[in-house]
Amino acid sequence: MSVASTDFAPLTHRTPDGREVVLRRAVPDDAEAVLAYMHDTLPEVTPYICTTPEEFDYTVEQERELLAKQDAATGALWMIAESAGRIVGSLNASPIRRRRLAHVALLGMTLRPEFRGVGLGTKMMSALIEWCERHPVTELLQLEVYADNERAQRLYRKLGFVEAGRVPRRMKFGPGEYKDAVLMYREVRPEASAGVRFELEVDDTLTLRLDQPEHADEMFAVIDRNREHLGLWMPWVEKTRSVDDTREVHVRMRHEFEARTDIHLAVVEHGRVSGKVGLHHVDDPNGSAELGYWLAAEAQGRGVMTRAARRLLDHAFGEYGLHRVYVQADARNARSRSVAERLGMRREGEFKQNARDHHGGYRDSVLYAVLRDEWEAESLQ
Repeated sequence: MSVASTDFAPLTHRTPDGREVVLRRAVPDDAEAVLAYMHDTLPEVTPYICTTPEEFDYTVEQERELLAKQDAATGALWMIAESAGRIVGSLNASPIRRRRLAHVALLGMTLRPEFRGVGLGTKMMSALIEWCERHPVTELLQLEVYADNERAQRLYRKLGFVEAGRVPRRMKFGPGEYKDAVLMYREVRPEASAGVRFELEVDDTLTLRLDQPEHADEMFAVIDRNREHLGLWMPWVEKTRSVDDTREVHVRMRHEFEARTDIHLAVVEHGRVSGKVGLHHVDDPNGSAELGYWLAAEAQGRGVMTRAARRLLDHAFGEYGLHRVYVQADARNARSRSVAERLGMRREGEFKQNARDHHGGYRDSVLYAVLRDEWEAESLQ
């Protein structure tokens, strides 16, 4: 086994229904299992990749040789996901074998159908990006996805990939049957492994901070201590069962911050975390975003969240350049609604049973919003 094999430490992911998945580097001894995985999944994923089942005719020895080359190559990582003794996912990062392109890695990922939509793709891609940020060679990640594979595109955009362009009729499936391809890329900066730093000062006692992976212990402790309090309204609380879960979220939040799709900021009062406030579903073309927030039970009743949210709205309409910010509050959550009202947001209406809550029922939502000129006028008073 090469020295490269030791630089990707195995990671564990637990799906919402409790299945444990281990992510690790593939090695030559995995050749037979990788072949079995490919033969199982190719018929189902062939609408989304260029290889057909008939074209995949590797022998075990050929696959072993391929894995050995990948294992030894500088800047290469073939990651597999295993659950209950079988491979359930594969992510391959292959550097281009030309001196002037050696800083570019081409990506390809597949998952078994029953392991889609459970956070595994995000976990694998986040782990790969982190590994590349620590790696001295890779500077650019590049991939190609069919234009009709919107689910994959959403995942890649969430993790900081941007569209470089489209190639019409890139793949031909038969006479007159074509698919366009979307080319996407993500720059990798070695210094990003230290974390993107961002803070907003509210006042002498309160700061809003973009969390880093090293903050996971502190944030998880707050969530765990307030599990019953937060669990009434927040579906993600049930899924947050360890510091590793929180660390993974912090990594994803950093990518979303860089991609301008979401801003998640810890509310830090007197040096201690007491909650979170953020802008979600940022829609740059239309200049809108959703304001979200939560606060630990012990921090309520002192105006902490109102002050934090007011500072974030100043940033949203100022440096961030948004036109409209809205809140969708559960109609039963009086504290959440009162924050929006204290901020001077306009009540625009109520949605009846517009979404399922995480207890299996339906919830009503109250919509509040404020426009930039309204916010600026209020701030001048």
